[in-house]
Amino acid sequence: MMMKRFGPVQAALFLAALSALPLGAFPASAQTAAEESDDVERGIAEWQAGDYRAAVMTWLPAAARGNAHALFNLGLAHRQGRGVPQDMGKAEDFFRRAAAKGHAPARTYVGIFLAKRGETAEAIDLWQQSAREGDPYARYMLGVRYFNGKDLKKDVPRAYGYMLVASNAGLTQAGKALRRMDELVSPEERQAGERIAAQLSAPGTPAPAAGTPGAPAIANVPVPAPRPQASTASASSSRSRPAAATGDYRVQLGAFSRRELAEAGWKAMQARHPAVLSGLSPVYAQFEGGYRLQVGGFPARGGAASLCARIQDAGQPCFVAAAN
Repeated sequence: MMMKRFGPVQAALFLAALSALPLGAFPASAQTAAEESDDVERGIAEWQAGDYRAAVMTWLPAAARGNAHALFNLGLAHRQGRGVPQDMGKAEDFFRRAAAKGHAPARTYVGIFLAKRGETAEAIDLWQQSAREGDPYARYMLGVRYFNGKDLKKDVPRAYGYMLVASNAGLTQAGKALRRMDELVSPEERQAGERIAAQLSAPGTPAPAAGTPGAPAIANVPVPAPRPQASTASASSSRSRPAAATGDYRVQLGAFSRRELAEAGWKAMQARHPAVLSGLSPVYAQFEGGYRLQVGGFPARGGAASLCARIQDAGQPCFVAAAN
């Protein structure tokens, strides 16, 4: 579906009008769910290629019709000031609209805004809801607070468990925090945390309480700034099928609902970052929700991590993923 492009003034007026409209103000029949999904994922490819303004313009119609993923992505754009002027008020409004439609990551970000205003009890409640639904950012936020004993009773094994599942989902900040935790926790605390992580990975199974006082705090752990989300593809799905490539570890650049969208995303990224991506061959790893866009094939995690670090330094988000 071809989408009309807006000039800067038109875009600003449309965004202002969109912020004032209730969800469902546009007729649902004007665009099919499949077309909305395509628009969201087309915006993902534009965002990952660094064309933030084009991504925002692509998401606007779907957001105006109440698409939760598009609303969430516009919240991220306003929070980060990419493609639009930074505006925390508009960011929170978009997150709230997406959260009202059951979008777990958006609910997590509403909690972040509440916490900054001192409404910590409400924030933690939202994070716990999102964590139960598997949102890695919510689990990261809870892991930090359980470890530091801030706003929650200190519980080192539970903190380690939350951080481990967030890291396994590909959250870079969680991986960094987990490495710091590994330097500070006892073997017994680590083992207890691993058991909790296994329980957290099983839907509907609560982790056991295991309060452990006295561990040093992790200072200044940042709030993550994730990539925008696609409508149907999940970069952290555990039900992937192996693709033809050598090595146990790859670098993941994105996830798309259809192969042609993944191929378009790869071409856009290559054009944006030729210095680090030229010479690399893409792997389109199929999973239940679509295709993961990955590069490389390394026998050890360190090789993939080194490549991902260079790609991130160039401005392209990525994370290390197992090849199967």
